[in-house]
Amino acid sequence: MNAPSAPSLSIEALRVLDGMPFDPDARSHFDVMSGGLQWTDEFPRVGSAEWPVVRRNWSYRFLIGYRASLTLGERRDELRPIWEQVVRGAPNWPGLRPERHGRRALGRLRAAFRIQDRCLTDLESELA
Repeated sequence: MNAPSAPSLSIEALRVLDGMPFDPDARSHFDVMSGGLQWTDEFPRVGSAEWPVVRRNWSYRFLIGYRASLTLGERRDELRPIWEQVVRGAPNWPGLRPERHGRRALGRLRAAFRIQDRCLTDLESELA
């Protein structure tokens, strides 16, 4: 059975991503739904006029998921088309910066997975 393909971003969403200004002080957090790190300068603020444009179909989560796979050295080829779409259509997006999937990001991502695993283990114990 073939894996479903990742949705694509609209031209309007690519324009929004391409216009996101890089913030050297941006902070990252772990997005559970995508399994990757997301920095505060990568997407419009929730509630902004641009947010629904990027959020549509939850496409951005596939983008974050693919970057996580790059970071981990375990490429998820089924998510690659959306990454390539952003590389071509939004080359200034801060999320493409090499440090966002480099060694330091790898350490943070692995730490996030360890915390997630502990939380799930604790939850399972509580529910048992």
